[in-house]
Amino acid sequence: MRTLTTSLMVLAMAAGTTQATVIFNVSDSQTMFDSGGFESGTDGTVPVAGDPTTGTYITVIPGTTTEYRNAVSGVTPNEGNLSLFLDRNPDGPILDMALGAGTSDPGDVVEIRTAFFLDSGIPSMRLFTGGFSIITQLDFFSNGVIKAFNGTSSPAFATTLNIGQWNDLVIQYTNGDASNLSLSVNGSAFETLGGAINTPGSLENLRVFASSNGTSFYLDSIVPEPASLGLLGVGGLLMLARGNRK
Repeated sequence: MRTLTTSLMVLAMAAGTTQATVIFNVSDSQTMFDSGGFESGTDGTVPVAGDPTTGTYITVIPGTTTEYRNAVSGVTPNEGNLSLFLDRNPDGPILDMALGAGTSDPGDVVEIRTAFFLDSGIPSMRLFTGGFSIITQLDFFSNGVIKAFNGTSSPAFATTLNIGQWNDLVIQYTNGDASNLSLSVNGSAFETLGGAINTPGSLENLRVFASSNGTSFYLDSIVPEPASLGLLGVGGLLMLARGNRK
């Protein structure tokens, strides 16, 4: 099923609709987290266990504030009127996405979907298990390179970011997979990176932060958001597969 999802994801993108930064359980066709596109300009609330619709997202380091910027105060948002700005000079806000307990199981394919604009420095994205063991950490560099820190080394994806513009990121992880992580940038086919995992487990928490002084970046919604093939249903998958054989 993972191979089918990977091969058909690009075909499904055109059918997508605008949605917020989301974490989506492909296996269960369930939204685990939805930022609301950051359009409310508020920091969210702690989710009720097992109920991802209640949402959560911002934890702010003491002495700093979260910034929701528009086209006047920052870069033009990728979608809507506001995007989320994070920086570190020397401190800055941390974006925490604490997912409702029980929203994914071992073996489930989970996707993190967001629009990403790298301004400067080295932003990082850290995937956690429910016990806050680090599954992996993605680091985004100013030359466009994306690396996955596995605790001892940092293998790099061949796929890179476009610097100075919005990038559509889809990060795919299979809960409990100890061997690899997959990435799609701007609708590209998924690239699977071996040796990217530190502690395999079920994704239950995500943290996005500025890992070094002078780092600044933005997050927003993907337009159009890559619609999960799970939403197409079995019939839709069969039709796509049949069409590819003709």
